[in-house]
Amino acid sequence: MKHILVITGPSGVGKTKLSERFVADGWRRCVTVTTRDPRDGEMDGVDYHFVNKDTFKEELASGAFVETSEHYENYYGLRARDIRDTAAQYNTVVLLNWRGALAVQAALPNALVVFVSPPSIKALEERLGGRGDPSRLQYAQEDMSHREDFKHQVINDDFETCYQELCELVRG
Repeated sequence: MKHILVITGPSGVGKTKLSERFVADGWRRCVTVTTRDPRDGEMDGVDYHFVNKDTFKEELASGAFVETSEHYENYYGLRARDIRDTAAQYNTVVLLNWRGALAVQAALPNALVVFVSPPSIKALEERLGGRGDPSRLQYAQEDMSHREDFKHQVINDDFETCYQELCELVRG
């Protein structure tokens, strides 16, 4: 089994860019499942496994998921087979919300779960300002209230420094 790195934190903190950096360095991103419609440029099996709500509920009932959540009226989840198959061959990075990250932490004790924080709430407000959805800040503040639930935390004040801190955590 290779490394499994789970990155969590509020919207706008840089989780996607951090995971993209790991992928650029040879890691694989574990693709999660969602019931939301693909956005422009997103591809099924690359960005998400896009399924309808009935399919999601069937897989949920069968016990296929390590973790699931509902967000913005859509379902999201990490299937056990997806993380198992990816991690069997590759160092794997997964992006999850705080609830999902805690579920993975409990289900997969070999996974390294890290909460990424912004340098300040003000910086987070500035990062989220351009996203056009005021509820994102409310969700982000809720996410931040759970950072102490995680053994490992890093601050993304400087992208390269944050990335190197994550690499050090992976190396142990």
